[in-house]
Amino acid sequence: MKMNFGSSTGKKTLNEARKEARNEERRRAVPQFRHKTRTMLVKPKEHWPPISPGISMEADLEGNHHFKIVWTPEYQLLQQKFFVCVNSMDPSSFQTLLAVNPYHVDSLLQLSEVCKQTGQFETAMDFLERCVYAFECSWHPMFNPVSGTCRLDYRIEENKTFFLVLFKYIQMLGREGCSRTAIEYCKLLWALDLDDPLSVSFLVDYYAIRSQQYEWLLKLVKSPEVRDKNLKILPNFAYSTALARFRLEQTSAAQDTTADESLQEALMLFPMVLEHFVKKGSLNMMDNGKDMSKHNFFAKTHSFSALEHVVKLYVERGSTLWKEVEVVKWLKKNVKIVLERVEKNDPVIQQYEETIKREYEENPKNLYNHLVLSEFSDSLVNALPPELAEAVRRGDGGVRLYENFQEPPPRVVHAQSANVLAQFLQTLMPWNPVPNAPPVDGGGQGEWMQQLLDLLQQRAQEPDNQDEE
Repeated sequence: MKMNFGSSTGKKTLNEARKEARNEERRRAVPQFRHKTRTMLVKPKEHWPPISPGISMEADLEGNHHFKIVWTPEYQLLQQKFFVCVNSMDPSSFQTLLAVNPYHVDSLLQLSEVCKQTGQFETAMDFLERCVYAFECSWHPMFNPVSGTCRLDYRIEENKTFFLVLFKYIQMLGREGCSRTAIEYCKLLWALDLDDPLSVSFLVDYYAIRSQQYEWLLKLVKSPEVRDKNLKILPNFAYSTALARFRLEQTSAAQDTTADESLQEALMLFPMVLEHFVKKGSLNMMDNGKDMSKHNFFAKTHSFSALEHVVKLYVERGSTLWKEVEVVKWLKKNVKIVLERVEKNDPVIQQYEETIKREYEENPKNLYNHLVLSEFSDSLVNALPPELAEAVRRGDGGVRLYENFQEPPPRVVHAQSANVLAQFLQTLMPWNPVPNAPPVDGGGQGEWMQQLLDLLQQRAQEPDNQDEE
């Protein structure tokens, strides 16, 4: 080897081998970080940073399977700075927070929204998965989301972020066509708080039909846990349950009329949906040269804004489920039957109208939470109330759902030790209050201000007196 390649070759090879051996010993001496291997929701990726402390979970001492997200003092400080970054309207400011804690969930969530708005869907999904992973690492040992009995109270501020993350994650799964995975996350999100604060009930039926979970959807409507919610008064459930029964009848040899009855009930409860279906999907509802969707019964409007929103919401999502030829044919058959019942003045129709009027007189808060967080076309966004439409356009809907967050503590200028002139100039700013200062309202305002002006004038004359001396 020395004769062929020179005398230094052997030494160089030996030195390199020794160097590699020393490096290997150092690598073994320093513990290498490994992500959590057994995960339930998402699989961690190698390029993700090590999990950072800040979020944990506590169990209710009464043992009723209620849990609460807990923030460390350092994480609370980051949360206060987060709202300052939101008000700055600068997406790069969130990177500063992530440099301190790479798993600050709200910053990851906002950056995900920014990436989604700029078309970087893969990066947006990566940020969301990091959020889900951060929460999974914080779970209490007794917290088992699969059981369906573990609860998180949405009204607790620390818990809200987990709900927002899951909601946004469901949207991204639906965008990628993962309907079966999306329906499982809908089940999880709904089970965490049965009050359904983000109105997952407007999502779950759509993904159930898309993933062919027809039997599960019909069981959900009869479930005792949601029986008091009367899901049939929601247009999406009224039409989706009918469509689920129709799909099940297609796969069975026995003839059943429950699908026809369910669709007729949906058409009588929410007749305005048909016209939206026809416009959205260009459906043919012609019968004997007349367009049945133009009948006065289907063209009637209601003065309830909540009803208008939920109808447009369902049509925006679910109209694609009603475009198949056999579905249109089935829909057309039952529209004709409903019009015959209208001509006969069926008393059931009047009962349904009274039911809808009673249920939609008030606008539920959960509905508006759902509208703020959802993604719609411009036509539906423009129909929302102005403040909600603006929140949807800005993409900061999740931030708007925080109610009791603490603003950063104001900077305080101490009256006893501060320079008088500097103190006066700083107190002109609204964020720098001075404690123990005399009141500026009431009868003492003029006297106190005159004393301060005299003091400032005296200080201003001091340099001149020194020059004269």
